[in-house]
Amino acid sequence: MTAQQLVFISLEPWDHVWRRNQFLCRELAGRGWEVLFIEPASDWSSGLRRADWSEFRRHEAWSPAGLPSVRVMRPVKVMPRSSTTGRRVNARLLRKQVQRALRRLGWVRPRLWINDHDTWALAAAGDWERVVYDVTDDWARGFDDGPTRRRIEAADRQLCGIADDVIVCSARLCELREPHARRVHLIPNGVDVAAYRDVPGPGETPPRSRVWRRPVLGYTGTLHPERLSLKLIVKLAKQWDGTVVLLGPNHLGDATQPLRSHPNVDVVDAVPYGELPMWMRAMDVMIVPHRVTEFTESLNPLKLWEYLAAGKPVVSTPVAGFRDFPQHVRLPETPAQFIGACQQAAGEDDPARVAARQAEALGHDWSRRAEAAEAVLLGRADGPADADADRGPSAAPLGVDDAVGALSDA
Repeated sequence: MTAQQLVFISLEPWDHVWRRNQFLCRELAGRGWEVLFIEPASDWSSGLRRADWSEFRRHEAWSPAGLPSVRVMRPVKVMPRSSTTGRRVNARLLRKQVQRALRRLGWVRPRLWINDHDTWALAAAGDWERVVYDVTDDWARGFDDGPTRRRIEAADRQLCGIADDVIVCSARLCELREPHARRVHLIPNGVDVAAYRDVPGPGETPPRSRVWRRPVLGYTGTLHPERLSLKLIVKLAKQWDGTVVLLGPNHLGDATQPLRSHPNVDVVDAVPYGELPMWMRAMDVMIVPHRVTEFTESLNPLKLWEYLAAGKPVVSTPVAGFRDFPQHVRLPETPAQFIGACQQAAGEDDPARVAARQAEALGHDWSRRAEAAEAVLLGRADGPADADADRGPSAAPLGVDDAVGALSDA
């Protein structure tokens, strides 16, 4: 039987920090799919402005270790996306690069998975057996009302109208997309349960952890000011007798230095995914000091499932996802309560609670998420189809220039 073929347009590169996209592609490959994974493009115009010649490095298509049926490709874009002309040129160039790759692979009308709303014109061109739009964050909420936000909102609306199916990872995103899409399917994030099974027991820990004063509060994930409450972290650092560890891709910029000024705060750069369980083994309590905002309401953090799979006590602000599991997560509402909950969690000595958290994680393995995603890709998933929904423009194929021109006022 011929393998199913999927072009996967990702918002993130395939690197050592694994996220939703890599897990889903790995699982789909294991189910017999061939995947062409398109990374964010090398930006030549940005490279010229910043004299960053690495943007001009040639990127050959490659396969991740152990995944020969996944091919990773990085296209290029040559124009700034701030103008309609630049977006039109980039869209046309992306389509040509993808078409060239498909010819080399011998693929005809594969399925298309779009995670990057900026590439929506590729979906509009109509070269696909089926189009799926995967919404993982409410990206527009990160911008003030202005051209950038309006452009993102317009691209999102266009994709919702074009796509055969829209997948979202949170209930809030489902509410926001249902009025504009044919079918919306809720497929939350998941976890590689087997990778975390042995975290509660004895085992290897990173050398850096040997200087941490216990108890250790740990946060794993992207360090971003839109998500983290820096005020809460500073208060925690001032009152915590142990160590506070923040581990992940760092987008805090100048805010990193005030955190590092506290001797009991350790800010650790992102580590390869395979090493994350080892780092979590050295942590006593997993924390989620997130801001409670409209943006974080749209999230379904991967760390929820990873923390549960690791069996560790969890303390979180009352944000979406975590507050759905009060039986496993402590949910204080004030800074004082947060610190008290951390102290309580650090003193926990109950193997039954560890086992209960890990048992909960079993139902959220990535294999289950991929099974649901495959059903959507094959058109076998149930979902609402409201013919009267306000889905914006027609889903009929458009030329790339016409498609991008539709956003000229955005």
